[in-house]
Order: sequence, then structure tokens, then C-alpha cells
Amino acid sequence: MIANGNRKDRRSSCGFEALETRTLMSAAPLLAPTGFTAHIAGTSIDLAWTDNAPSATGYHILRSTDGVHYVLLTNAVGATADTYTQPYPAYGQKYYYEVQAYNGVSTSAATAASSVTTPGAAVTVTTRYGDELVITANGLDDLISILQNGSTLTIKADQQTYTDTATAGGLFVYTRGGTDTINIAGSVTTDTTLETIDAAVTTITSYGTDVNAWIDATDSFTGTGSVHRVATFAGGVSKATGAALANPSDAGTTVRVNASLFGTGPVIGDVNQGEVGDCYFLSSLAAFAKQDPNLLVQSAVDMGDGTYTVQFEENGTSEFVRVNNSFSAGPFNGLLYAHPGSDGSIWAAVFEKAFAYFRTGANTYNSINSGWMGEVYSDFGVASTNFWPTEFTATSLYNLLTSDLASGHEITLGTYSSAPNIVSDHAYTLINAYEDPNGTMHFIVRNPWGVAGDALENSCGYASLTYAQLVANFEDGCISA
Repeated sequence: MIANGNRKDRRSSCGFEALETRTLMSAAPLLAPTGFTAHIAGTSIDLAWTDNAPSATGYHILRSTDGVHYVLLTNAVGATADTYTQPYPAYGQKYYYEVQAYNGVSTSAATAASSVTTPGAAVTVTTRYGDELVITANGLDDLISILQNGSTLTIKADQQTYTDTATAGGLFVYTRGGTDTINIAGSVTTDTTLETIDAAVTTITSYGTDVNAWIDATDSFTGTGSVHRVATFAGGVSKATGAALANPSDAGTTVRVNASLFGTGPVIGDVNQGEVGDCYFLSSLAAFAKQDPNLLVQSAVDMGDGTYTVQFEENGTSEFVRVNNSFSAGPFNGLLYAHPGSDGSIWAAVFEKAFAYFRTGANTYNSINSGWMGEVYSDFGVASTNFWPTEFTATSLYNLLTSDLASGHEITLGTYSSAPNIVSDHAYTLINAYEDPNGTMHFIVRNPWGVAGDALENSCGYASLTYAQLVANFEDGCISA
């Protein structure tokens, strides 16, 4: 009886003690973590909090996509756990997180929510301006491979494959900070522009036919293509997305122009002078567009973020000037200074804006008033010689100019201060020279205004001059060497 009684007492006692323990634990709820944060770290989402519950055995990680309905993602096990790392569930998505402490008896209240938005897709493939195909690596460590079969481009990026038709405007590849790898196969014949100036190391292997690469000085480039290594930008401009020089101080009211830099390639009609006396500069650009458009393509790049980089040369050293897409508002197709050509491309305006800084560092349009064409040739790394038309006979001048034009040389001409037939104190581009069936020699010039400046010029600024008119109107000229 005593033994039985003892056993009953022990059972009763044990039952009471378990109930008492449960009651005591329920009476002391777990404290919720504090200082909870969620942030992007590389390709992961890092969560961190302060542990306030010594008796916790772990932490519930809760996630939501609307900030209202949470589900248990996983448990961070351990009484002292205070961090959790999760790879991106998806790109371009906003996520909300909460954390609760728990043990075998109870669960704390949830922390205040903390949210993060993951970057867009690791690699995106889009089009812009109708016919430019754009690949963007959005700041991760990406592997991009490009192949071409006929007119079909195959782009492989981060285990995804995209198929697109090659476009007249070309292919553009941008990196945004990841340690990326880009491979361009020998089958790629479409015009391809790489811009990897992002202060991160990119490894590029290119066997493409027409590749123009603008890269960090520390990037690795192997294979075929024109390579522009950019260590720094003029004026201390950073390599951050969207960074650029301030607008010229005399720019006045500006408008943003979202248009293709080169369109399907520079042509002379893209050059149209506005309200600054830089005919020497723009007539030279027009000459380059006529004779060697690739020189211009190799001298500027659309950075894909509303900014452009223009490469000038000074004493054998390249200087890279980065400007944005804001231009002075005015009456010439909405702009005050150089304005777009018929296809809307804006390279002339971009070059002019960059020149406003490069020429003297003044960063004003006023500072580019007046000059000589040979200065501009030199600024693009092109040697030149001067000539005076009156020193030549009609035949010798015709032979000189037609031979140089046929050889791809640029030729510009400057008028007298009182030219009788065309605009005085002005620079023109020589377009062509030919001899008609009657043996009369004709010299075709273009006014960089892009419109008629005098009676001899047509509505687009072109004029046909005889030898007598040429020597009467033009004092001197410049020919690329």
C-alpha cells in the first residue's frame, strides 16, 4: 500500500511539475528580435537581427511578396543565430521579410518588416531607337556568348538563350559592375559595340568582324576589334552609371534628347550648325562623315545611360570627355546649337558639346567660337596640310583635289572676309570635283549650316563653283595628310 501510494504520489508530483513548467514557460514569452535588416549583397539577400531571447532554439524566416501575406521560408537553427543569407529568388522582385524567435513552447512576435528589391534580370536583351539591339549585364558576374548564323544572332547569358535578328543599327553590349566575361564568335559580322567602363574587371574574347570596344584600362581584351582603353574621364567624371560633365555654363535652358548617336552611320547631312561660330569644327566633322565615317564611329560611344564619351587626341595622348544628352533648347529642330540630321542622329551635337570642354577646359559654347580646320583634324589624331587656291592653276588645283578626294582625304575650305558669292569668313566642306563634257571644272562645296547661306547654295547648303568662283571666294584650305 505504501509502495502504491508512493507511486501515486510520484505520478501526481511528476504531472504537477510538468504542468508547472509549461505554465512558467508560457508566462515568459520570447522577446522578438530587434534591429532587423535585409539588404542586397552580391547575388544574395542578407538578413541580420539582434537576438533578445536566450531561451530561443531558432528563428523562423518569413517572406512575403506583398507585405501582408507571409509564409515560412525556412528556420535559422541555433539559440544565438542572428543572420541568414538567401540567393536571389528571382530578379526584379520586391520581397518583404520578418523574423520570429521560437523554442519548443512558444514563438515570439515578428520583427518589423524589412524589404529589398532584387536587381533586374542578370542579363537583359532589348531594342532601342527601333533598330539597335542592346544586351545589358546588370551588375552580377555574368557570362555572355554571342554567335551569328546569317541574320540571326544567338545570345547565351547565364544559362538562358536569346535569339534575335541582327539590326541595321548594330549590337550594343553594356556591363554594369560585375566581373563579367564576354565571348564574341568569329561568326558575328554585325556591327558590335562593347562598353564595359564600370570600374570592374571584364574579360573579353572577340573574333567578330566589326567590334568596337570601349573598356576599362584594367579589362582583358583578346582577339579582333578596335579597342579604346579608358583609365579616367576628363574633368574627374566618375565611371558610375549616368555620371557626366556639367552642361556648358552658357547652355541656358536645355532639353533631353533620346535618340540614336550614329543611326545607321554618320553622313554629311547629319552636320547642321546652330548659334555658335564653330563652322571650322562642324565643316571638319562633315568632311570626316563624307570621307571616313568610321573615324567618327571610333571617336564616340553611347554609354547606354543617357551619356556619351568622345575621344580626342592631344600630343599623342587620348582624352575621354563624357557628356550627357541635355542640349541647349532653340529654334533649330528644337536645339540652339548643332542639331540632328534628317534621320535624327545626334552625333554632331554630342561632339560639339564635348569640344566645348576639350578645347580650352572652359566648358562653354562661347569658347569654341572661331578657329581653323587643321586644329580640328589634329584633335581627332589626323595630320593635315594647308593650301592656297590662288597658287594653283585650274588644272593643277583640280588634279590635286580630285586625287585627294579619291584617296579618302578630307578637304575643307575657308572663305575671304568679303567673299563675293557665298558666306564670308566661313568654312565649307569640299564634297566633289568633276569636269563636264564641255571641259568646265566644277567644285562642289557644302555649308555646315545645312541650309542656303547665299544665292549660289541650294536649300541644303550645297553650291557648285567654277575654278574662277572657287579662287574668288576661298582664301585657303586644309587637306588631311
